[in-house]
Amino acid sequence: MHYNQTDTRDGKCEIVQYYNSTKSGVDTLDKLCRTYSSHRKCRRWPYGVFFSLVDCACIAAMRFPDFHGQSHYVFKSSLAKELCLPLMIRRSRLPKLKASAKNAMGLSGIPVNNAPMKIVPKKASTGRCHMCPRSRDTKQSVICCKCGNFICPTHRQVVCIECNQ
Repeated sequence: MHYNQTDTRDGKCEIVQYYNSTKSGVDTLDKLCRTYSSHRKCRRWPYGVFFSLVDCACIAAMRFPDFHGQSHYVFKSSLAKELCLPLMIRRSRLPKLKASAKNAMGLSGIPVNNAPMKIVPKKASTGRCHMCPRSRDTKQSVICCKCGNFICPTHRQVVCIECNQ
């Protein structure tokens, strides 16, 4: 792009002048990322990279005409809800969900399944998961609500995988 190596009237070459004229966009992006940061204190570096990417993506998305007139806070909070929604729906199906998490999900408008797995009392026997191979031999005390078979944590949600299909 810059083939001219000669100095211009400022004593700087053409490539340095071009860089100086365009670096204000990077400075503006850095300032907006610091102002509207989603960073949280964490010890794992992938989280820091993810938060930085989310910050840059939010600022880039705010430049589209569809989002004009929306405040940055409203935009980021709606984005956070959309990113968390699939995980919250999956978590709402867990059999042993804490009451505080159920209340929070209910306030967010996510239907919470209040029909947990049947847990066999201590006196009753445990059984092998009917979906695992015999070589794995995983003994469980949790029963599927529909079919009544024993199921392990990897094969259960609210009902076993076979009953969901």
